[in-house]
Amino acid sequence: MITVTNPKIPVILLLGPTSVGKTNAVIALKNAIDAVIYADASVAYRDLSIGVAKPSVEERCNLPHYMIDILAMHEQLNVADFVERSDTIITEYNKQDGTVLLTGGTLYYLRNFLYGLPQTPPVSQVSRDRVQQMLIELGKERLYKELQSIDPVSAGRIAWQDSYRVSRALEVYFDSGQPVSQFYLEKQQLRSRYDFLIIELQRSREELYQRINSRVDCMWKDGLVEEVMQLQKKGLTPEMAAGKAIGYREFFDGDSCLDTVKEKIKQNTRRYAKRQLTFLRSLPVHHQIHADDMEQLAMIVDHFLVERKSCKL
Repeated sequence: MITVTNPKIPVILLLGPTSVGKTNAVIALKNAIDAVIYADASVAYRDLSIGVAKPSVEERCNLPHYMIDILAMHEQLNVADFVERSDTIITEYNKQDGTVLLTGGTLYYLRNFLYGLPQTPPVSQVSRDRVQQMLIELGKERLYKELQSIDPVSAGRIAWQDSYRVSRALEVYFDSGQPVSQFYLEKQQLRSRYDFLIIELQRSREELYQRINSRVDCMWKDGLVEEVMQLQKKGLTPEMAAGKAIGYREFFDGDSCLDTVKEKIKQNTRRYAKRQLTFLRSLPVHHQIHADDMEQLAMIVDHFLVERKSCKL
């Protein structure tokens, strides 16, 4: 018998843009995996449900789900918290030979999980206050333009609406005199503690956009407008991190016509999917399969797990 010393921990990543069908794929794999971690900044909020297409209670009963319903509306899950919590969850399951799958739409969470956190320097309160004052005086869009002029590489990775990450990048620059993109490893390597299986679910652009439009229509029928009204009564504002999520922030844009709001949600979601597709090209993918091909997905996962278990014998 061959004994493997400190074998790598097998981890599965299931990638794909919003509405591609990741939730259905997780359901199809429920007998092959032991838990799923959601890398999604929006489903982390307890009070957000319909507008973020959160997995149903029934779906979560069949398989432990993590990083869902962990935040209040005013809180925000930063990438370091996500990586550290994920590491802890995966380690615990590995002790019992359990396999964890990570999926979700916040791809920079997954990128940092794959490569580890960039070694950016701490920032001073002076820089924090300076950037906060800029945000108040200039607004999110002009603050983003400031970042574009200073660090176009980082600006290309960040949506202009994401004032948290825009502010963080500016704070680092003001403190260090260097763009935050300089602190990322030029030759990044996957973290050595894990044995990764990385699968990307794909659809044609036309099919994906049709699914996005249909999903927003379903959200409307399921009561998204009523959900947002209740959240506003509970104190949801556009300044909160939860209020910046697509499907919610459009209600604060000043349009009284709900049909216009719905169309904005569709448009913003399509744009978000386009950015995700661009981001996905920067990630190392082992297999690209059609999102409806559950048979091939199951075969890939089964082969991966059988090989890893044989290595322990």
